[in-house]
Amino acid sequence: MKKITLELQEKKVTLNEINSFEKEYGFKLINSYKSFLTENNGGVPIENIFWDGNIASGVSVFFPLKYGKNSLENTISYLHREDALPKTYFPFASTGGASIYAFSMKKENFGEVYIFNFDGSEPFKITNSFEEFIESLEIDE
Repeated sequence: MKKITLELQEKKVTLNEINSFEKEYGFKLINSYKSFLTENNGGVPIENIFWDGNIASGVSVFFPLKYGKNSLENTISYLHREDALPKTYFPFASTGGASIYAFSMKKENFGEVYIFNFDGSEPFKITNSFEEFIESLEIDE
């Protein structure tokens, strides 16, 4: 998987912390994302534009698993409490606007990446995997 540069990262997390998080929240995370979290516990990407040849979208922050105000613990709790995000999706990054990127946790399309625009529109699939999402990140020039 392509390496990206993240600034303003939170304290590193361990695989044990990730496993505990999965048990507590009832998610089974994809392995490539777990590896990403152990190397980069959230942060602001230098490669901050998602571009796949058709879709261009900003990526302002990857949510840290723990620590910080934008942690996944806080984000998931808020989004699920407000019924803004179905529990079958796992948020991992934000556009910086009113949209987030999330993995499908459904068996039939597990790991596919969707963008959620909180304007009443349906979620939109943008990649088949987290790896494909990372590969599509570019520096805004």
